[in-house]
Amino acid sequence: MLDYRLVQTAVIGDKNSDLPVILPMNAHDLDLWRKAHPTYTYWCGLQLGGCGGELSGRRYISKVCHFAHHPSAPVCRRAANGESSADHLFIKQGMRRLLDGLELPGEVRTRDLGTGPGDAVDVHLIGSHRRLRFQLSTFDYWAWRRAEDELAAEDGGVDWILATDGPVLQQIVSRQGFCLRVRCETAAVSDGSTSGPRPGTVRSPGPRSRTAR
Repeated sequence: MLDYRLVQTAVIGDKNSDLPVILPMNAHDLDLWRKAHPTYTYWCGLQLGGCGGELSGRRYISKVCHFAHHPSAPVCRRAANGESSADHLFIKQGMRRLLDGLELPGEVRTRDLGTGPGDAVDVHLIGSHRRLRFQLSTFDYWAWRRAEDELAAEDGGVDWILATDGPVLQQIVSRQGFCLRVRCETAAVSDGSTSGPRPGTVRSPGPRSRTAR
């Protein structure tokens, strides 16, 4: 198939992987990344809303490097291809590392709420009777109330962390006087990688290493 859009994100290993990567955008960083990780394979992952086909990195001097589908890949109708399209997986990986580092029992999973697999990330803090909801997609007041009731019924309480502005944010601020926000940024690293097993640019909640803030 032909690519008519630039694909910047993929997963490493196989189509079911949740290990995200952002391809370095310049040729020098891409060369460093390939040298450091010669055995990695890249996929238009199902958890990115992709077709499951294998990808390869296209190296360019005069324009941005990007992923491209192999000629044998299925027709891909993936809606989101840019740097932010893997934010839910970077947040998921970051929360896993945080819980492991603190030796806290917990479960982290992504949620498709109707617009794609990157709509939200839920963190269940086992034993604390609390959940964290990273709400990455936009939703209206009534959808928020339904989710609030559902999550509270499961575990007793939920703390919301929002990625977008809107009426829900105003409702939360009105109710508790503050609102937690998350933003992902991309950071270049000297060897063309990001933190952990991610490449030349990283995404995570906060600055150019892709981290959450």
